[in-house]
Amino acid sequence: MNQPLIGDKTASDMVTPDTKVLIDGTVVGELKYISDYKDFSNNPEEQKGNFFPTVLGDKYKGKEITCTGIKNGGVTKEVDNEWVLRVSSQESGFKFECDDEEIITLRFKEATLNGPVVIPPLDTDLGKANGGKTVLNLIGADVKISWDGTTGKPTGKIKNVEKYDTYPDGQRNGHYFPVQFSEQYYDKELHVGGSLSGDEFTAGSNFTPNKDDPYLVIRIENCTDGNKVKVFDVSTKEELFTIDFSAATLF
Repeated sequence: MNQPLIGDKTASDMVTPDTKVLIDGTVVGELKYISDYKDFSNNPEEQKGNFFPTVLGDKYKGKEITCTGIKNGGVTKEVDNEWVLRVSSQESGFKFECDDEEIITLRFKEATLNGPVVIPPLDTDLGKANGGKTVLNLIGADVKISWDGTTGKPTGKIKNVEKYDTYPDGQRNGHYFPVQFSEQYYDKELHVGGSLSGDEFTAGSNFTPNKDDPYLVIRIENCTDGNKVKVFDVSTKEELFTIDFSAATLF
């Protein structure tokens, strides 16, 4: 379904082609990350995240549908059989009813909710700018990153790397985490690490991902806020997201 649903977004903007709903309502597949869905809500916090398109059967056209959020209890009633749901976490669920009978309950525990960044495939060459390393040079095959809103939390083993020559003296040994930015951030200047003090960034450095080089390698020992690294939009000073390494294993 590639017709716009709300505003200019289509199903292909929201989910990968293999995403599907099983007979029991379980959603499997990947939900893409969207950072600028202004037509979905007037609330800036609800304009970014994971969204799921749902089309109910033709027999429900013209009838009032009730959608109840399983996690937050919110209730929405619309005379519409096409819906876009904002999925805040894998614990989210949505129960659809018509004429006091359940149509389906969608659950997302088996779905992958992508965030502003993903972990590239293990055999990805991160390019000359990142020292010609592959992802598997830096992390174990068990590493995953799960998202709750705009906070990503990696789990699994992150390797200790020595003599990482693309880093300056004093930073060439340590633990490094590779990420791939989603296309919403291509050609935008971002500030990675540090924090915002007044109108100035402290510590950290700037980075501009693009189609040819969407990768960034984060040195965890450079995190200035405990185990966390924050990413800001340089032009707007908006804090975009946080990666929290507290659940990862450094070895």
